[in-house]
Amino acid sequence: MEKSSSTVRSVSCDVCQRRSISKPATKWCPHCEDGLCTDCHEHHGASRSTANHHVIQIEDYHHFPSYVASVKHRCDIHKLEHEFYCTSHALPCCVDCTKDVHSSCLELKPLHDVVKDVKSSNHLHEIERNLSDIVDNIVKLTKEREENVSKLEVQKTKHIQTITHMREIINDHLDKIEGTVLEDLSRKHDASKVLIENLIDKLNERKLKANAIQEEISLMKEAASNLQNFIGMRDLEKKVNEEGKTLVILQEDENFYNSDIHLSYSEILSSFTDKVSVFGDVLVQTSPRNLSLILGKRIQSQIVLPKVAGIEQIKMRLQQKIKLKNSKGFDISSCEILDHGKLLFLDWKHERLLACNIDGSESRVVADFTGNGPFDITCIADDKIAVSARTSKMIILTEFPTGKIIKKINVNGECFGIDHKDGKMLVRLVNSGIFLLIDVAGKIISRVRFPGDRLRYLTWYMDKIYCTVTGQNTVICMNMKGSEIWTYRNVQLREPFGIATDTNGFVYVAGRASNNVVLIAPDGRSSRVILSDRDGINKPQALYISKFRRQLLVCDKYDGSSYLFDF
Repeated sequence: MEKSSSTVRSVSCDVCQRRSISKPATKWCPHCEDGLCTDCHEHHGASRSTANHHVIQIEDYHHFPSYVASVKHRCDIHKLEHEFYCTSHALPCCVDCTKDVHSSCLELKPLHDVVKDVKSSNHLHEIERNLSDIVDNIVKLTKEREENVSKLEVQKTKHIQTITHMREIINDHLDKIEGTVLEDLSRKHDASKVLIENLIDKLNERKLKANAIQEEISLMKEAASNLQNFIGMRDLEKKVNEEGKTLVILQEDENFYNSDIHLSYSEILSSFTDKVSVFGDVLVQTSPRNLSLILGKRIQSQIVLPKVAGIEQIKMRLQQKIKLKNSKGFDISSCEILDHGKLLFLDWKHERLLACNIDGSESRVVADFTGNGPFDITCIADDKIAVSARTSKMIILTEFPTGKIIKKINVNGECFGIDHKDGKMLVRLVNSGIFLLIDVAGKIISRVRFPGDRLRYLTWYMDKIYCTVTGQNTVICMNMKGSEIWTYRNVQLREPFGIATDTNGFVYVAGRASNNVVLIAPDGRSSRVILSDRDGINKPQALYISKFRRQLLVCDKYDGSSYLFDF
C-alpha cells in the first residue's frame, strides 16, 4: 500500500489485507505504520502490546506534510522498531543498526529521551515564533508599500494641479509640452506603482507559504507522533529559516526603497514662450525604508548582509575533493548540491543520475535515463529533481532518492540548460531558439525568444537569464523578455559550459578548454580567473553554486573528479 501525504486517497485496512479482506481504513497507527478499520481499531486498542500506541484519524494522516509522513517508527533494513537516535548522522536507528551501520558512532541516545516533550519544547516554540514574526513582517511590509502607493497618488494629484495652474498663465504654446510632461508623469508614476504592486504580490506569496507552514505545525502538534515532530522539525526549521532569509533578501532589494515623485520646472518657464522647450522633468526618487524586520535569533544567525565584496575579494577554499567510481567512466554535464548536503551528478554520456554524500562516500546510481539524452538537472525540492532531456524532448521530474519518475512534461524541443525558481522552470530549447518558462505541472507560462544553436547552459537569477555560448566563447546576460543586457567575451575564457550566480549577482563560468573557472562581475565589465589547474581542476564542464550553503561544486568532464569549495 502506498502511503503518501501528497494527495488524499482511499487507504485500506492493512490488518485486513493481510487476511485477504478488503476494508477501508478509518484510523492510522504511526507506530505500526498500518491503516486500521473500525473493527481492527478496537482490537488494536484492546491488545496489551498496542494499547499505548497513539492512533490518529486517517484524514490527518493524508494531510501530513511529506517530511512528516516519511518518518518511520521501524527500521527499513531490519524491520525493528527504532530505539536509539544517532546524533552523528541525525537519524533514528534500531538495535541491529547499532551493531553494524552505527557500530562506530559514539553519540547514540535512547530515542524516548530524545523525543520526550518535543511538542512543548523551546525549539519548536522558537520555530513557531519565528514563523509568526515572518507573517507579521510581511503584513508590515505590505502595509508600508500600500501607504507608498497612496502617497504617490497624493503627489501625483499635487503635481497635476501645479502643472494645470502654470498652464493657465502661459499661452497656447505650452499645449504640446504640457502633454509631454503629463504623459511622462503618468508613465513613471504607473511604473513605480506597478513595481510596488508586484512587490506586494511577492509578499502575499510569501505570506501564503508562511501560513501553509503554520498549518503544518498545528497539524503536527495535534496529530503527529513525538518522533515525527522531532524529525520533522529539521525540515520545518529549514523551511522557516529559508522563508526568513528570502524575506530579508527580498526587502534589502533597492526596489523596496520608498518612491517619491518630484517635478523640476524650467527656470525660464515664466519668461518668453519661445525659449521654453520642455515643461519639466518627472523624477522618481527612492529612499531607504525606516521599517525594521523582527526576526528570531536562529534566522538572524544564518543571515549575513555585509557590504558586497569586490571581485578581487572573493576567495575559494577547497573543502573536499570527490572522486566518483564506476566502471563505465564519466562525462559529467551537470551537478547539484542539495540543501541537506547530498551531491548529484548527471552523466550524460551514460544517461544516468548519480549521487553521493558531501564527503564523496556512498556513491550510487539514482536513476537511468537511457534513450532520453539527459543534459541538465535542477532541484525543485530536496526530494524532486527536474532533468532536461534532449532526445525525448521532455522534462523528466524524478523523485530523490528513489529515482522514481514522477512526471514527464513534453515540450516538443531539444531540452538543454534548465533552472528552477519559485515553482517555475526555465529551459532552453535549442532547435526552437527559445527559453521556455513552465510550471512544475507542465503549464507553459511564457516563451522568451533568443536565437542561437550553441546557447545551451543557463542560470536564472533576479529576473535575469545568464547563458554560455560555447562556440563563440561568450557569456550573455538578458532580461526575461530576451533583450540583451550585456555580453562578455575574453581570451581567458574558452569553451564556456556550466554557469551559476551567487547571491550578489557575480557570475561563475566553467571554461573547459581554458581549464579554469572565470568570475564575472554583475555588470559584465570586469572578470578574473578564480580557479585554474593549480587548484586541481581538469577540463571543468559542470558547476553549481549552493546559495544556501555558500559552496561551489566544480566537476571535471571525464574522470569523475569534483571539487567542493567554500566561499
